[in-house]
Amino acid sequence: MTHLPPEMRVALIDRRVKLTLAAGSAVYLVLSAIGAIVAVVRELPGAPFGVETGLSAGRDFLFGLGTALSAPVALLLAFVVTLTMVLRRTPVPRSGLLLTAAFALAFFAGVLVEPHTWDVVNDATGDPAMTVLVTADALVPAYLARIALRAASGRLERAPGRS
Repeated sequence: MTHLPPEMRVALIDRRVKLTLAAGSAVYLVLSAIGAIVAVVRELPGAPFGVETGLSAGRDFLFGLGTALSAPVALLLAFVVTLTMVLRRTPVPRSGLLLTAAFALAFFAGVLVEPHTWDVVNDATGDPAMTVLVTADALVPAYLARIALRAASGRLERAPGRS
């Protein structure tokens, strides 16, 4: 890619960033939907840092802190709106990439501060599907944040996922 003129290089990087962010975000939103459904069925309301709202898991997803397995619907909708605006712009604005990274880091942090996450991770003989869901729910937004931050800093000369 180094033999291409700078404007073509930027266009190719921009396209790759958009595709990666769109695909990764789609995966994350599907994980969130699955997590919300599982949390509502198993009655696992959000309890970041052990703080509970007292709402049911369904109400917590709709109006509160989210569930033990998903961010609240308002935050997910704000992410979708932001991502849609970012992906429609060419070139992708640096501020949009930073905002996308901020959302992704918030989702990542949200998984880490849930006591249920650590209950699942520490129970190696427990529910393997739940372990996969919780692990993916942490890793996908971490990857999205990495891609968005690398793109915002202009360090995406190589393919995403390579240092």
